[in-house]
Amino acid sequence: MRCSSWRPSACARSSNGPTCRAVAGPWQSADCSTTSCDMPWLLLVSGSWSRPDQVLTPGAGRGNTQPPRPNSVQMGGSMKIGDAVVDPLVDGEMVVPADAFYPGQTAADWRGSEQFLEPVFGEAMHLYTLGGFVIRHGDRVIVVDTGVGVHATFPFVGGGFRSAFAATGLRRDEVTDVVFTHLHVDHIGWTSVDGKAFFPNAVHRVDRRDFDLYCAPDFTFNEVEAAYCTPETDAPGVRLGPVMDRIELFEGDDELLPGLSSIEASGHTPGETVLRLTSAGESGLFLGDTVHTAPELYDENARGQWNFCFHHDEAKALESLERIRRIVIDEGLPVAGAHFPGLQWGRVTGSAGSRTWERLD
Repeated sequence: MRCSSWRPSACARSSNGPTCRAVAGPWQSADCSTTSCDMPWLLLVSGSWSRPDQVLTPGAGRGNTQPPRPNSVQMGGSMKIGDAVVDPLVDGEMVVPADAFYPGQTAADWRGSEQFLEPVFGEAMHLYTLGGFVIRHGDRVIVVDTGVGVHATFPFVGGGFRSAFAATGLRRDEVTDVVFTHLHVDHIGWTSVDGKAFFPNAVHRVDRRDFDLYCAPDFTFNEVEAAYCTPETDAPGVRLGPVMDRIELFEGDDELLPGLSSIEASGHTPGETVLRLTSAGESGLFLGDTVHTAPELYDENARGQWNFCFHHDEAKALESLERIRRIVIDEGLPVAGAHFPGLQWGRVTGSAGSRTWERLD
């Protein structure tokens, strides 16, 4: 049987954490009778979708008793934290099988978390939003991450960042700072366009460890990464090239700007960063790719079912996640993940064994 297939990176465990290999690249024709993969995949046969495992059906999430909300509140798409206003900059999305990047999962693990799934061709698929955020705080206009860009490659879909930024009423030359949570291609896409800085007056800030790895002269994408981008234009050294004279490096915990600090979160990449925004006695966190879906924060993860498979250093990533998780839970902070649907904010509610997610509308 011949078919078109999409197979996410297959992940093999090793003493150094997961390693990924390419298996039948995006939308390449594959002989389904002879090609195998240890990750879920999709078949497009006679105009309909099918999968070799159980299909989920979105349903109602579990109820929860909500404690009083913090003063931080999201209104009309904007999040207000103290005197700071945060707007999402949606660039695009990626929609993949619910367990595509969680090889330890069963279908039952999504029960109670169906709000993070989307019905696509009759199947529940995991929606990852791509983009960034813009913060207006005092005399600063700060962009956090710049999406996947205009030349996104399947399964990424991008191109909306420019319009999302225009909708804020800001001008690009008003942006004072760009801060990257890390340097994967889906977070740096609008740093430059056609060889010109997208935010021409901004200082660009990134953790030194990511910069040293991804912007090294000899950096090359591995086979899996190369399948999901256009290496000659998407390489971090190319994408950041026009702003190299305006890059400032930090490492781990640091005070980056008044009211904005970095929290050590290495693992997903060597310099993965969580950002804490503080204003008028209130705080919120930008989680970057420390988590890719909210259940990683509130589920007890007893079987490792929420262990994301694509990390530079899995052990460090899980250690960082647990440390950030404790901050989120203990302080009751509002948080935004870099890929949460719609780049919406939320917080973890409830107690051990019965925690859930409260979206802040």
